[in-house]
Amino acid sequence: MITLAQAKLNTQDAIQAGVIDEFRKSSFILDNMTFDDAVSPGTNGATLTYGYTKGIGIYSRITVDNSVVE
Repeated sequence: MITLAQAKLNTQDAIQAGVIDEFRKSSFILDNMTFDDAVSPGTNGATLTYGYTKGIGIYSRITVDNSVVE
């Protein structure tokens, strides 16, 4: 896991560092959130691979003002 402050230390481009600074200044949450460091530096995103499993859930019934919403 990596924070934006740590990501800024690994940037080699002044524009990327500036964008990271703007995100950090404009949002307390983004400044303190940790991100998954799934991409290896210098590969232009080639190492970014995620998988997922699609599941079919059970519909829940909710009663709102005596009407059923599914």
